[in-house]
Amino acid sequence: MIDNDTEELMMANALAGDELARMFCIQRELMTGKLSPICLSWLEEMAEDDDTYAQTYYCEYMLDNTPPNCDWKKVERYCKSLMEEAPDTAYRLLGEMHLVEDGRVYDAAKAEKCLQKAVELGDTDACELLACKWKDEGHAPAEIRALLEKIPSEHRSDCVWSLLTEVSILAGDDEATLKYARLRLRKNPEATSAMLLIAYYYATGTVVSMNKETALKYYWKAANCGNALGMYYVGMMHYAGEGCRRNFSRAVDFLRRALEAGYTAASSTLATCYILGQGVRANVSKGVEILMDGAQDGDASCCEQLASLYAKGRDEERNLPLAYKYILLAEKFAEGDMLSDVDSINKLKQSFERDLTDERKAEVLQDFYQKMSDMEC
Repeated sequence: MIDNDTEELMMANALAGDELARMFCIQRELMTGKLSPICLSWLEEMAEDDDTYAQTYYCEYMLDNTPPNCDWKKVERYCKSLMEEAPDTAYRLLGEMHLVEDGRVYDAAKAEKCLQKAVELGDTDACELLACKWKDEGHAPAEIRALLEKIPSEHRSDCVWSLLTEVSILAGDDEATLKYARLRLRKNPEATSAMLLIAYYYATGTVVSMNKETALKYYWKAANCGNALGMYYVGMMHYAGEGCRRNFSRAVDFLRRALEAGYTAASSTLATCYILGQGVRANVSKGVEILMDGAQDGDASCCEQLASLYAKGRDEERNLPLAYKYILLAEKFAEGDMLSDVDSINKLKQSFERDLTDERKAEVLQDFYQKMSDMEC
């Protein structure tokens, strides 16, 4: 731990021209990701004096920040000057430079060639960069995984573990997906996507024996890290009594938190709790308000519930045309939504169509298509 007095002393020495003190100040600022103008000028001076550490730091800093006024010819010159002492680093930096989305330097073919050379020379960071490039280009998952597995386990970053998990999912290899998710979580205890994957496998009994209690444990870990999907599943499992005793109060708490965190799918069940008085004092108006907000955000389940409520009559007269309008919205929003019960929506729609006159149905349809047009604009 460096105290303030030491930092002030080193800065004073750096200003007086001490190169070791200057490098100390540069490295301290690089840890924050941003160099002050004076430290950047010192770094450039040292790089121009053929200091290989300074040249490497300068190139990495420019590649991390990609300022619009970057002198890419200078970056390329420094990279090439590293060839003799650190060819693996030089090729990796050149490859990364050619991936920068700047018309002056972007060249996918050159990037591929340089990164391949860096990989051959044993640069593990180049493996990660090339794997990301291959994933974006749609290379075979097995090919990407083979490349990433060249990186020794102890040198794999969280990004590498995440990529290994992702390409295993794309390959349809559940055993590898679970293995990499566990290994990633071991390295990064706050990797919520890994927690959710492990929870899914235990909840569904895929690859491992079904264990709802273990699934809930991992969902809860994700929720405690602020993950909205984790909060939603903790709420839903307490609502259904899966992996735990049924607890409506806890379900309401977690579903409310999930909704506040932006996960709209929590709206439908949370609204049901308010309407039926499950875990919270019954408040139909509050429940309907939640459903209205969810419908506005495009949640099919909320639209379906509103359709059922208006078809049956809630606090006021039955309103079948409005119910039909909401079931049409539910049908629209359910397209491509795996959580929606499409069969249930279709049955409701058919029942409304039997009860509505053709004239009234035409009016609702006209209003519905106008609403869809307004949303698309």
